[in-house]
Amino acid sequence: MSMITKWEVSKAQDVKNANKHQLLLKCELKDILKIVKKLGAVCSRPERIISKDYNFIIYLFNYNEDIENKLKTAIQEISSGKITQTATIERKPENISPAVEEISIPVPDLEIKKEEKIEIPVPKIDKKEEVKEPSKNDKEISDRKKTFGPVVPKSQSMRMAREEVKKEEKEKAEEAKKVEENKEDISKRSLEKIRLKWSIELPLNPMLSFQTLITGSHNRFAHAAAMAVVENPGVMYNPILIYGPVGNGKSHFIHSMSYGLSSTIGQKNIFVTNGVKFSIGVNLAIKEGFIDSLEKIINDCKVIIIDDIHLMLINKENKQFISRVISGSMQSNKQVVFSSLFSPQELEPLENMLGIQFSQGWMVDIKQPNPQTYRLILNQILGNMDIKLSEEQIKNFFINKSMDFKTVNKTLFRMKKLEKYLSPLNQSLLHQDMISMLLGDKDDFSMPSEGEIKGANVYSSQAEDSFYKWGFFCPKGMKEYINYMGAKLKETSSKKLSMDIEWKNVFVEEYDPDEIYGIPFKIGNYVLDKNINGLIVMGPPPTSALSSKEQEFSHLTEKILESMNIKTAWIYSNKLKAESVYLTAILDLI
Repeated sequence: MSMITKWEVSKAQDVKNANKHQLLLKCELKDILKIVKKLGAVCSRPERIISKDYNFIIYLFNYNEDIENKLKTAIQEISSGKITQTATIERKPENISPAVEEISIPVPDLEIKKEEKIEIPVPKIDKKEEVKEPSKNDKEISDRKKTFGPVVPKSQSMRMAREEVKKEEKEKAEEAKKVEENKEDISKRSLEKIRLKWSIELPLNPMLSFQTLITGSHNRFAHAAAMAVVENPGVMYNPILIYGPVGNGKSHFIHSMSYGLSSTIGQKNIFVTNGVKFSIGVNLAIKEGFIDSLEKIINDCKVIIIDDIHLMLINKENKQFISRVISGSMQSNKQVVFSSLFSPQELEPLENMLGIQFSQGWMVDIKQPNPQTYRLILNQILGNMDIKLSEEQIKNFFINKSMDFKTVNKTLFRMKKLEKYLSPLNQSLLHQDMISMLLGDKDDFSMPSEGEIKGANVYSSQAEDSFYKWGFFCPKGMKEYINYMGAKLKETSSKKLSMDIEWKNVFVEEYDPDEIYGIPFKIGNYVLDKNINGLIVMGPPPTSALSSKEQEFSHLTEKILESMNIKTAWIYSNKLKAESVYLTAILDLI
C-alpha cells in the first residue's frame, strides 16, 4: 500500500533563488512519481538520502500557497488520508543534500557545493580510575583487616564479593557496548557525510519508467528480459548486460527496472549507481576509512545495478574492492544488471583489468529504431516538452539528420533555456526559429584568420568572485585559440542573450588528439580535485586520429563530468567561427 509516512518542507539555502525549498519525504520510490506529476516543472529530480527520518529529497524551485495546496492534496491522495502526525511543514533552512539534476525545468538552477572536509570524532574512553593517596586512618583499617579479617559475617562477605564482581562485569560490558555503539554511530555519521558529499547512488528519473517506454523491434527482447528481471530477480536473466549506441534508451531501461524492482522487493534491497559515481565513491570511502560500511550496504542488497559500466575510473586504490564486490554479487546469485555503450567484445580490456566477465550471463543489445518507432518516440518527447513544430520542420531538424534521442533531448532543453532568455526581448520568436539558431543553419564555417586570433589575445577573464569557475582542454599545440574562444563566449552571451557573464579561468590543459583511447578518463581524473563547475573542451582537429571518434569522445567526456556535477561545453575545432557552437556552449554551462 502506498503511504507517505513523514514529510517536511523547509527553505533551501540558495543565494540565487530565495524561494527555493526542499521537500523531505519518508516513502516508497513509486510514490515519488505521483508527487512529481502533481507539482510538475517546479520539482527537481528526486534523490535518495541517508537520514534517520527521511529517505528522499526533492527541491522545489518555487514555493507558494498554491504549490503547498497541491502538495498536500497529492500526499493525501497517495496516503489515502492516513498521514501521521510527523507530516508537518517546517520553515527552518537545513542543508540536507547537494543539488540534483532537474527533470523538466527548462533552465536548471544547480548549486555546486565545495566538498567539506570530513572530520571524524574519535571517542575517548578513560578506563583509568583516579587513584587517591591512602590516609593514615585508611592504612590502619587495612592493617586491621589483614590481621583480623573482615568485620562482617562470612556469608555476607561472600555475597558482597559476588555482587561486586557482577557489578564490575556489568560496568565493563556496558563500557564495551558504549564503545561499539560509538564506533557504529561514528561510522554511520561519517558514511552519511561521504554519501552527501558524493552521491554514490544514481538519482532516478521518475519520467523514465516502463509506462513511458515505447517498444519496437529495436528493443523488444530487451524489454522482455527487463520485465523478467523485475518479476523474478536473480532467477533467469542474471547477470544481464544491456548495450547499444548513444541515445537509444539504455538508461531508460535502467531507470525503469530500478523503479519496477523497488515496487516488487523494496527500494532498500536495490543498489543503483553508474560507473563514474561508483568508482569515485569507492575511492572516497577508502580514503575516509569506511569502505567496510559501504561494502555492507552493497552486500545487504538483493539487486546491484550499474549503468554505463564502461565509464569505470579504475585505479590501484579501488580496483580490488570493485572486483571483489561485483564478482561476489554475481557468485551469490544476486540479480546484477549492467549497461554499456560498448559491445561485450569491446569491454574485454575492462574485464581483464577487474578479472570479471560482464558477458558471462545474458547479453541484450538495443538497436536503432525503425522510422515508424523513431517518429513515435520523437512525438512523445515533443509532446512532453510542449514544443510545437510542423511536419516539415520535424523532418528537417531531426529525421533527415537521423539525430539520436540524447541529442534530440539536449537540443530541446537548450531551446527551452533559450526561450526563457529571448522571450522578454523578442516575443515574435517561434520554437522553429530558436531550434534553427541552435543547429546553426546560418553559421559561418570558415576558420578564424591569424589577425582575429591575435586580436582576441587582449581578452582575459579572471573574475575571482564569480560563481562560474571554468577550465579549458584543447588539443596539443592549439592553446593560441583559447583566448579567441573566450572572447566569442563573452560576445555571444552579451549579444544573443543580453547577459554579461564573467568567469574565472581555473586552468588550460592540453590532450593528445592522436591518442584514440583513454582521453575522457584522463580528463575526468584531472578535473576531479579541481574547483570548477564547468569545463570547455575544444574538439580534435579534422586531421587527427581522434577526429573520427569525436562523437564518442564528447559523449564519454560529458557523461563522466556529469556524474561529477560538472557541466560540459563542446567547441568543434572546425567550427570556431560558428555562432551556434558558442550559443549552445553558454546554454550548457549556465
